Amino acid sequence: MFPQMMAAGGGVSVAFSPGYHHIHTVYEDRYMRCMYDPRDFEMLANEVVRRTDVDPGWADLYEQAFLDATQTVIRLTDAIFFEGTKPQSKDLIEQFTEVIDAAVIAQSYGYLTEIFTLTKKEYWVTKRLKELAPACTEEERAILMLPTRPSFLQEYDRVIHEARTQEDFLAVWKRFFWIKGSYETLPDFTVDDVKKEAALPVHTLFDRSIIEKKNATFCRVAEPKKLAEFVHVIEMCVALQDERKSNVLRLNYALYVLIQSLHKHYPAWSVEELLSFSPSEILELVEGGLHVDQRQRIAACNHASVWVGTPDWYAITTDEQAVKTIRHLLEEKSSGAVQGYVAFAGRVQGKARIILSEEDFDRMEEGDVLITSMTRPEFLPVMKRAAAFVTNEGGITCHAAIVARELQKPCIIGTRIATTTFRDGELLEVDGVAGTVTRVT
Repeated sequence: MFPQMMAAGGGVSVAFSPGYHHIHTVYEDRYMRCMYDPRDFEMLANEVVRRTDVDPGWADLYEQAFLDATQTVIRLTDAIFFEGTKPQSKDLIEQFTEVIDAAVIAQSYGYLTEIFTLTKKEYWVTKRLKELAPACTEEERAILMLPTRPSFLQEYDRVIHEARTQEDFLAVWKRFFWIKGSYETLPDFTVDDVKKEAALPVHTLFDRSIIEKKNATFCRVAEPKKLAEFVHVIEMCVALQDERKSNVLRLNYALYVLIQSLHKHYPAWSVEELLSFSPSEILELVEGGLHVDQRQRIAACNHASVWVGTPDWYAITTDEQAVKTIRHLLEEKSSGAVQGYVAFAGRVQGKARIILSEEDFDRMEEGDVLITSMTRPEFLPVMKRAAAFVTNEGGITCHAAIVARELQKPCIIGTRIATTTFRDGELLEVDGVAGTVTRVT
């Protein structure tokens, strides 16, 4: 969690000026919800539009800087995962600090994609597309926002089905050792697992006809060049979001290896406890200033706490009133129906299935409507069984939106309250045209 919050609160100020002023995060039992100042969103969105009008080449330079920083993350995480850690705790901390710093730098670029998170007001991307191409239909605008590059899930599916030899499968595993992980779990994944998945049918391949459809739309508008330049920025941010997630998964595996090694030096703390430490607590432990009598304080932070980050500092509090206040700001109430944003169009009916963690996966049946806060890579098996996806969080670059387009299943994102509005098992209608989810009486 820490590299993500720090990159959002401060790093983006360096990577893309102007950046965010502050971010509030409520962290409850391993579930994190973030809140930005909407004025920051508006400011950054306006700056993206301005830069694209003045010099559309900025997007390619920005992406290249992000990819360069990502290569450093890949190099460091691969070295830790495949080569192991240094034996002394002081050396471990050097590795820990180096990989955390590299992740914060890379993710600060990726956090520009946060402005593609949807809000209750008219979505600024849709508004801009209407300005550039007022004659386009809703369907055409939806196509313009689709990705034009394979996601890492699509790329993985492609390469495992092209692998033939043991060396091929080993190379795939080394490239994607992190792909089965999530923000909370780090399942074992071996070369044999790659072979087993290669024997299964192809999940989904990237639909290259999207590029042709976009080009056809460009030809029908008054200012095709200007529209194409803005769409290119959207495509860049979608790609950054996907790469940013792969960075998180790689980092999680590398940090787990480091923490396991650190545990050998400090057996009074469990691996699970060490994984919950902030970087400053890790440093304090190695320097001899963190004792086991602080276990209760750290456990309280993991149970319910508020993190506040700015470009210059961050703070954590377990104050009940602070947690209650931020939680209240992030929660909304509804009498029955919910409104969100269409990530993939279509209308279906199905039973609501509230899935909040992997412990709920077994309850998901074929044709159910997946209702969750946000999806992650480990959700893919239940997403394949679902008739549609409905999420509390997310924007056009989120995992649910990308997978919905891959599987071509209706998807409503950014409802904020779906998991608290509907009951498990009740019949719902998902309208992936109007962006609504309602009970069927």
